[in-house]
Amino acid sequence: MSNNQNSLVIAIVFATIVISGSLIFFATQFDDAGGVDENEIAKRVQEGIEEYQFNEAYPMAVEGGANEDDDPVMGDPNAPVTIVEFSDYECPFCGKFVTDTLPQIKEKYIDTGKVKLVYRDFPLSFHPNADDAAIAAECARQQGGDEVYFDFHDKLFEGGPRQLSNAIYNQYASELDLDSTAFNSCLSDPAMAEEVQNDLQEGISYGITGTPGFIINGRAVSGAQDYRVFEYIIEHSLSQ
Repeated sequence: MSNNQNSLVIAIVFATIVISGSLIFFATQFDDAGGVDENEIAKRVQEGIEEYQFNEAYPMAVEGGANEDDDPVMGDPNAPVTIVEFSDYECPFCGKFVTDTLPQIKEKYIDTGKVKLVYRDFPLSFHPNADDAAIAAECARQQGGDEVYFDFHDKLFEGGPRQLSNAIYNQYASELDLDSTAFNSCLSDPAMAEEVQNDLQEGISYGITGTPGFIINGRAVSGAQDYRVFEYIIEHSLSQ
């Protein structure tokens, strides 16, 4: 029997024990109260099963949630759910998240004050332009704040990884009415490169190995997952 099969058997046995224990516990509780409500028992057991399945699928990776490190925030800073995204501007899967999934999250949760998204850099070593693109976005933020940062962020992903270059960064800066002299000076500022590397190292400390990587209220999610995955985790987090 393979390790995967062993793990599945163990999980099934454990779940059976949990369910049986829950049935006995709740039956005892209701007996003490003068009767057993089978529907209530079934409801409580189902809730326990769902909580167990959720924790197995999305275990807590960072108690208290990932550090936001004063990085760009999209949405209400006081939103009850925080998505910390570790991303790479040269990563096609990160672009897929931005174009396919983020708009749905934004419409249903960010724009309604339920979720905020914190963008942190995770430039992969085999993407030669990822560091410079991340620095350019930080320089846009230096002049225009978070709103301009995400405008620049959107332009970088819309343009695609093949177009990343100093020329395109300057073009986007001009389109956003940024001061070109200050922008170009910022591009060579060691503090900006250090900020990007700090994000990368912190992501590694959380177990992030690829992009995009997310920590949602402390729970890790890897890759450009379907919107329904984010919806499931967000709804669960809102119900706590």
